[in-house]
Amino acid sequence: MHLDDPALVSVAAFHYASSARFQQVETVGLTVADLYATPASLSHERGQVVAYYAADRELTIAMKPAGVKDWRRVKLDVFVDYDSHADIVLGMDTSGRIHACANMHASPLVYFRSEDEDDPIGSIRRVEKMVDHAREQKMTYPRFFSGHADELWFAFRAGTSGDGDVWLYRWDPEASTWQAGTQTSLVSRAGMSPYLDQYRPLLGPDAMFHMAWVWRDSPEAESNHTLSYARSPDLEHWFAADGAALQLPLGASPSLVVDGALSGEGLLNNNCRLGFTSTGAPLIVYHKYIRPGVLQVHVAVLRRGAWTVSSWSGWEVAWAFEGRGSLDFKLEIGTVTGGQGGVCVSLRGPNGVRIVQITGFDDGISFEEVLRIDEERPGGMRSESAWWSVPDSSSEELALVWQADRPRRDIEPSHARRGRVGPLLLVRRAARIASC
Repeated sequence: MHLDDPALVSVAAFHYASSARFQQVETVGLTVADLYATPASLSHERGQVVAYYAADRELTIAMKPAGVKDWRRVKLDVFVDYDSHADIVLGMDTSGRIHACANMHASPLVYFRSEDEDDPIGSIRRVEKMVDHAREQKMTYPRFFSGHADELWFAFRAGTSGDGDVWLYRWDPEASTWQAGTQTSLVSRAGMSPYLDQYRPLLGPDAMFHMAWVWRDSPEAESNHTLSYARSPDLEHWFAADGAALQLPLGASPSLVVDGALSGEGLLNNNCRLGFTSTGAPLIVYHKYIRPGVLQVHVAVLRRGAWTVSSWSGWEVAWAFEGRGSLDFKLEIGTVTGGQGGVCVSLRGPNGVRIVQITGFDDGISFEEVLRIDEERPGGMRSESAWWSVPDSSSEELALVWQADRPRRDIEPSHARRGRVGPLLLVRRAARIASC
């Protein structure tokens, strides 16, 4: 494995929206390669923590204290099959306890936490309930995140695709228990389910929490519709883009709508990315069809309480997505980063990565391609596996890199590909060579 391989250069560019490179730090262990399911890592003053599915498919947490050479590993008696929704997530509270969730797709809670902050990995134990046992029977998309003053929060979907609600929990460090973050669900609408960008609220440069999401009527990917937005100073009180106060749960209010695209018009969950201009204005990058089966990237920018939408004609991708399960995305919208010259967004399509700079937010939006990394393959064929990267949850300089099969709608692989494993690398981002 060489980190200067063109495929990994492309992964780094997509992840950081610049022509960055990866530098190898070390191998954490062997991980499953016949399944795309993201591992997790976090940095802390006590050391590095990584959670992954090991070669035997068992959920494993590894920790390497600062100044120590070897990793200490703990097996957690949870085994993954072939569902790409089986993401692993980590959090750490202010006392230094580790919190971990994994392998949940409309299924009961799988949650572990440390009992002793002085031995966070050795004392990790399974906990059967966070707040409400009944609510925690059909959980998907768990995410730990930090609130103000390093508060630990937890977001998840309760229910199923097309019939689910987003909930928030807050960790109470005094009582060492989870509490409901709001009196009701955060986002809910009868007969639909919301899909948030990054599956959680994002803290903006204005110290407000921002959310962008689409609604989905059913497990069918083409049923995505209605791009929406809200923001909050404290995760409890929420406001529309025009400043109007909102009641929870957030639902069908017209003031939430950014783009009212209907089902079948090209909106897709996981491809609506929230970012901010250099002046702190929210913007959302997403795609829609410009004609049947052909997608084009769009950008919505919040100006004086209203949304302005523009599209980039420089790249069109033919992809009429449909159906259920984890899709192999033919167009991915990645990192949105701000810079003095504008905003850069990374895009990955069938033939490689494009990084586009977006400027002119006050007097007419313009787009310029600032980096292109082609990935031409003979006959236009896509390889069965690809390189992936996820950032360290507390350090943008560190990431996990591994090779795995592409998503295949959560079905079991062929016999020839079943049981494949590969190294999981902890890497560091080299200095950016080019950026916005």
